[in-house]
Amino acid sequence: MNTIQHLLCTLALLGLAACGGRGDGGLDAGDALGNPPGASAPSPSSGEPASEHPLTGAWGDSASRTVLLVAPAGAVYGLLSSGDTIEIVRGTLLAANGLVNPSAFDAVDMLTPGAWRRLSVSGSFQPKSQLLLASDTQGPLVNAAYDPTVVRPTEQGENAGPYEASVFSSNGLAGSYSATLDSDGRIGLLSQSEGKQHCAIDGHLDATSATIAIMDVALVFSGEACQLPAGTAIKGLAQYDPGNNLLWVFGMSEDGRTAILINAERVRG
Repeated sequence: MNTIQHLLCTLALLGLAACGGRGDGGLDAGDALGNPPGASAPSPSSGEPASEHPLTGAWGDSASRTVLLVAPAGAVYGLLSSGDTIEIVRGTLLAANGLVNPSAFDAVDMLTPGAWRRLSVSGSFQPKSQLLLASDTQGPLVNAAYDPTVVRPTEQGENAGPYEASVFSSNGLAGSYSATLDSDGRIGLLSQSEGKQHCAIDGHLDATSATIAIMDVALVFSGEACQLPAGTAIKGLAQYDPGNNLLWVFGMSEDGRTAILINAERVRG
């Protein structure tokens, strides 16, 4: 099971997708979610780093259905599922010589209104094989396997085209959008609400590596009908799964007050 399948099964608990297959990606607006903590975001990647982070890639835990994306520079975004919680997480893993030293994460509970936490994780890893993480408060947290499907040559234009997207935000609102990803990485999303004012989300997806299919993301919300205030800026990471024509984005605002998850399915002619 690759990371996309882990994510689909986790999102089934949120009503966002059907486990084992594609759902409509939607969630009724008004479902209440928690608010994220205030914390600074990890620095995004800027081209090829001097040395690639030893955990670069995508990791999935089949038991907890956790998904973590790790950029070559070490930034981590993903979805953490543990017990009765499903959280969007952000941080940087301090890893070397098979060990993960105590590393700070921001986590936003996607099921309990107003619930968030800052946690420290540590553990061990086998490069491109297994990642074990425990938290400072609740013990074992992640037993994840590496997803080899993300190891492939990446062309900026390979993901270009139209998408139908759902944007799920930490204030409990969700919206359906028509999206277009250009060959240069520019992306634009426009809400699909008929007879109402529209929301636009514009930004850029940039490859983090020539050999790992994980992308840096920068987005800005604009318009009076957005589920987030106009001007809200989001940074994060994305993974595209060509086998299922699915694009996933995990992101947070710079101050850690807002988190989003985007589930987008490419429209084939």
